[in-house]
Amino acid sequence: MTSWAWRTLTSAAIARWHEPSREALVSLVRQPQADWQELAALMVRHGLIQQVTSSLLSCDAPLPDQVRSQFRRRSNRMRMRSLALAGDMAGLCAVFEDSNIPMLILKGPVLGFVAYGDAYARDMGDIDVYVRPSDVSRAALALTVHGYAAPPDLVDIEFAVERMQYGYELTFAKRETQTHVDLHWRLFSNRRLFPMSIDCALAQAVSVGPFGSASVPSLPPEEHFIYVCVHGAKHQWMRLKWLCDVYVFALSNDLDWAQLGRVARELDAERQIAEAATFASELFGAELPPEAGRLTVRHARRRTKDVTWFVTEPLLSARRGHSLATHLRKVRASAALKPSIPYKVSCLKVFIPHENQASAPSGRAHRLLRALPGYAKRRWQRIASDRS
Repeated sequence: MTSWAWRTLTSAAIARWHEPSREALVSLVRQPQADWQELAALMVRHGLIQQVTSSLLSCDAPLPDQVRSQFRRRSNRMRMRSLALAGDMAGLCAVFEDSNIPMLILKGPVLGFVAYGDAYARDMGDIDVYVRPSDVSRAALALTVHGYAAPPDLVDIEFAVERMQYGYELTFAKRETQTHVDLHWRLFSNRRLFPMSIDCALAQAVSVGPFGSASVPSLPPEEHFIYVCVHGAKHQWMRLKWLCDVYVFALSNDLDWAQLGRVARELDAERQIAEAATFASELFGAELPPEAGRLTVRHARRRTKDVTWFVTEPLLSARRGHSLATHLRKVRASAALKPSIPYKVSCLKVFIPHENQASAPSGRAHRLLRALPGYAKRRWQRIASDRS
């Protein structure tokens, strides 16, 4: 069995939308061996402060007074930051409209509004703005004029045009509110990821909001859902909040799955949706809508890169030695060569510590270890000593 904090984190993340997780959360909160400090560290690391705190404060089991006040303070700070971010986002829309620069806003408060029904219901740290490449220099100038500091390595605005040949974004910062704006002319450094042109995206733009008295332009729900999946896969799902966003987005929106499937095939993004569906099932014990399963079934055993970082989180969060972390990186690299996503999950779960587990690997672990390179067999003793 994995740690109490990890099980509580995965249950609380989706408790509002998944009844079994809500029941599991109540049971976990009532357990005497609760490690609230580890849970607090995990929810910060995975960007789930708002979701976890909301679930804990509304669950039927009573929380210790100190824990309740600590979590509420942390959530209020994050909410105030989100309010400032949303205010700056609305101001940016006005700035770009005055400068006659077409743009889109992605993720951030927009994703909170579309997926959660509350712009401030998820943790966020920056604003992603998507503009035409030809408008980058004007957009950068507009940001600097309105108080956003340019990146230190940006010599002048004209240098931004040269940088466009090999980059995909510029990051600006507003010192007063500590707001960061990522100015994109491409959404990813890899041109093959989500290759939707900015002109096509602008032609399909929809208004999201209101945020205060203004609405902001963004992608339609189907395209935005695909983008969120691609973004999480690009970061190898290293933070659980990206998977939570995908799950809640799919449940809370009446998505046109036929349209979504056509767009996913055009953008070659079915694999990323398959990853999200598989790990939602494995980590949360929750399934995406059946339409998503049918959309991704033929990709469930495709060769994929390693997207299983946070499956090993319970082991890494135990703060074991450096040798074990090095070993886990090699195991993840080995699992990336395997064609089956479910295989990778089962393979890596061998290395999650279990209570009362003997030092010797189980029969199932032996079978999985035989499928890995020789170093996995040779280093089992080191793993056992690190666990003890």
